[in-house]
Amino acid sequence: MAAINDSGRGVPATIEWGRFAAEHWQRSPALLPLSAAPLSADEAFALIDAIVRPFRTGLRFFALPALKFRVGDTEIRAPGDLLPDREAPDRVDATIAGYLQRLGARGGDDPAWLEIDQPLMADVAAWSAVRDFLQDLWRHTGVPVQSILAQLALGRYQHEADCSAAVFLLPLYGDVDVAIEEVGKPAAPCAWTASAGDLVYVPGGWRLRECCASGALVLRLTLPQAEEALVREVRELAIAMMQPVLHPDGATPMVPVDGTVGPQDPLDALVRALPECVRGRDFETALQVTWAARRSACALEPVPSRAVHAPLQADDRIHLALGTRIVSLPMTGGVAVWAVNGHVFAMREGAAGESLRRRLNDTNEPVRVGDVCRSADGASDTGLVELLDRVHAAHGLVRMSPDIRADARAPAPVDAAG
Repeated sequence: MAAINDSGRGVPATIEWGRFAAEHWQRSPALLPLSAAPLSADEAFALIDAIVRPFRTGLRFFALPALKFRVGDTEIRAPGDLLPDREAPDRVDATIAGYLQRLGARGGDDPAWLEIDQPLMADVAAWSAVRDFLQDLWRHTGVPVQSILAQLALGRYQHEADCSAAVFLLPLYGDVDVAIEEVGKPAAPCAWTASAGDLVYVPGGWRLRECCASGALVLRLTLPQAEEALVREVRELAIAMMQPVLHPDGATPMVPVDGTVGPQDPLDALVRALPECVRGRDFETALQVTWAARRSACALEPVPSRAVHAPLQADDRIHLALGTRIVSLPMTGGVAVWAVNGHVFAMREGAAGESLRRRLNDTNEPVRVGDVCRSADGASDTGLVELLDRVHAAHGLVRMSPDIRADARAPAPVDAAG
């Protein structure tokens, strides 16, 4: 990767993440070319179309993925047919250009756009592609402690990012004008135009403003860096663990209407129990499990839900899905936790399980389930088979047709869950 030239744009067509980490990570903004974005414009538009279907009759609240639709400064609570519909009889929305043209005609002079929070959780392939994109960078910087907010924005839009967060902006279609200035510094801001195939990076402590006058489709990845957000996450975990202990019957805590406070006041009990909780081994374990899940997901959370597959059979050939890594966390009492693509599950700790994990992590050659799930006496180890089924459900395995040889150049998958 070359240094940024006067226009802010790097010259080569690929990113060397090691050099990027040394020159720009948490230091300075960058506008860089990508050899290929993790999602194509068509893939992202198809994902948007699938997500917005239930929103066409009204917005769903308190659910992810979450959708906002704005015209100018006004949020439209029930956008209806303003949302894209690729299967509409007139086929106007079959392409991004067609939808943007229709939206522009409906919105007039005011910018109109839709924005979706956490769209990747709705599609395993899209989530995996972005996970792989980030994973190459995290090898040089480490995995963020806090989870990432992924967003797709489509239309003529304007956006200002949180200065306490780092941002990756990837235009997938159209051009976006960006203005970037360091908070509290008098230096002139960067003013760039990012196009499809570019990557804009803005570290925390810099203000990013995006403006798209002609219509665009962008993927935005926001990495929280504010300490208070991390404190809030830890606090919420502690309260969630304490709730069933303090109120085992599940009853809602109540305070007398006259405001009197006594030794059994539920808030007082919570305050007194909190220090003991956070010092306890259970809380430390919960933090470790949360981190193992986040590490296995490359901090791209929420993750897609588990899949439902037919149980693996002894003759099935499997290999770890591309980009998947099994993270192992030893626990007490002979138990270990495996984290796969953001999903965690417990297993009995032992040499057989660890050997299986290493074999799957270290090679992408297909292996026969019956060959890797044998106990010391040569019999089938049902515990290991069940373990593989859990990895499969977490989109961690690709199952091959039983009659495909392990050395085949291009084996056809029965199912590609990752």
